Amino acid sequence: MSHKEDDISCLLRQISEGNSSCFEKMYKRYFKKCYSIALYFVQSTSFAEDVLSEVFLTLWDKRQNLKDVKDWDSYLFITVKNHALSFLEKHRQDNLSSINQIVIEIPGNDLTPEEKLLKKDMEENMQQAIQQLPEKTRIVYCMAKEELMSYKQISEALDISERTVNTHMTNAIRKLTASLQKYFK
Repeated sequence: MSHKEDDISCLLRQISEGNSSCFEKMYKRYFKKCYSIALYFVQSTSFAEDVLSEVFLTLWDKRQNLKDVKDWDSYLFITVKNHALSFLEKHRQDNLSSINQIVIEIPGNDLTPEEKLLKKDMEENMQQAIQQLPEKTRIVYCMAKEELMSYKQISEALDISERTVNTHMTNAIRKLTASLQKYFK
């Protein structure tokens, strides 16, 4: 066992016995690394802080089991990742409700009454078409179009392959295009 692993094992053993100063030491040592991981998944500084609050609270609550952890870095990474993904899932409805705020802009500020009516109708149809997408496809579409996440970020956040993300986006665009076809004849 290396000195670092031995140091971590000792620290975890003391934490599992309720030593809060050792827990604070561990918190300070790993905060930046954990923050980076959380931020990568949730893409928001305040959300990353919320995730870390949950992570460290959970670690303290389950401190008795920490002495049994063999690979601390992996354990911590997986814990942060799982909390971040759970956080995203819990807040998924908030993200999906923002779909209703998508606005389709038709060039030109001076729209005729007929163009304004057409624009409003097209926006309503777009919202309906998005809501009718299968749930996973809708989530992927919203992450890509609203959150401006790359396919790679989406695949890691949802724990699916980039190819699957691409398939969801292709299906979403195909269905949305078909639903809005009447506006582009």
